[in-house]
Amino acid sequence: MNNKIKNYLTQYAIYVVLILLIIGIAIKDPAFISLRVFRDILFQSSTRIIIALGASLVILIGGADLLF
Repeated sequence: MNNKIKNYLTQYAIYVVLILLIIGIAIKDPAFISLRVFRDILFQSSTRIIIALGASLVILIGGADLLF
């Protein structure tokens, strides 16, 4: 059982850290968990999301060669 937990934490470490950070911030400032904050985060990162989706599409269809 202990080995399964260790493998899970190793495989999903970034998600565990993200959840711990969100919980820590929510404890420190309960207003963090609100729709207004979530909307602001999405608005601030929307440009990066659009650029990342476009770049991902180019890479997926083979329009760019990453090897030099």
